[in-house]
Amino acid sequence: MKKIRRRGRRPLARIAGIDSGDYLKKLDARSRHQLAGNAGKGTLELLLRLEDAPTAEQREALRSRGCRLRSVIGNIVTASIDAARLKDLAALPFVQNIQLPRALFPESQ
Repeated sequence: MKKIRRRGRRPLARIAGIDSGDYLKKLDARSRHQLAGNAGKGTLELLLRLEDAPTAEQREALRSRGCRLRSVIGNIVTASIDAARLKDLAALPFVQNIQLPRALFPESQ
């Protein structure tokens, strides 16, 4: 009987051609999957969770990394950014979590 060699599993980010740096740890699993699906191209709509409500300096740091701020409510920020700049955004120490949008569906009645 012939032995079948099992190949190791490759990370989803590597399969999609995007690097697998530490910045991906700030994204939840669904967002990593979505990012791999578009291969890190185009504009991304984001939901950011920060340590605290952003100060003027933190808002400027977000903007300087290409982030276009939309709404700010407490420590939650909605924004958009070019996918190529996501790594720069995630490198900011006050950014705790990054989520890409997901479709919501009404509950069955």
